[in-house]
Amino acid sequence: MISVLEVTWWWGTCVGVWLVTLSSVTPAELAVATVCGLPCAVAARVVRKAVRGRWRPRLRWCSWAVALPASVVVDTVRVFQQAARRSWHRRRPEAEGTWRRTPLPEDVEGATAAARRALATLAISATPGTYVVDGDRSGPHLLVHSLTASPSRTERVIAR
Repeated sequence: MISVLEVTWWWGTCVGVWLVTLSSVTPAELAVATVCGLPCAVAARVVRKAVRGRWRPRLRWCSWAVALPASVVVDTVRVFQQAARRSWHRRRPEAEGTWRRTPLPEDVEGATAAARRALATLAISATPGTYVVDGDRSGPHLLVHSLTASPSRTERVIAR
């Protein structure tokens, strides 16, 4: 019964992601998303079982979503500024961006730590000017590449 629930959850998630990426939802797109979502859901369950993956997210991590829209807007402005700067200067500008480690609290371990690492990666990488390159299991931090040297509001909220 649990496997049916898990596949159903993955199926809904896959269909939802598909539909969110569309500019308009038509009956044909809905049908394709529904059909294509099922094998993806089955594959997700099989892979999760193969790697013995378990997540135990905490409800309070939903608060990260509050900081995310502001981080997306700020990063979007930065990306467009960089693009404009590059198009105005004919010479090739130097590579921009910085590498940093974003700390994660050490108050959890196991399935909860794995969930925090994965969801933090998703939240931080959702902004256009920052992405997570590595989430080291041996240490409580994420390796991040960003257009700016200072962490975004989302990163600061996650690091608390």
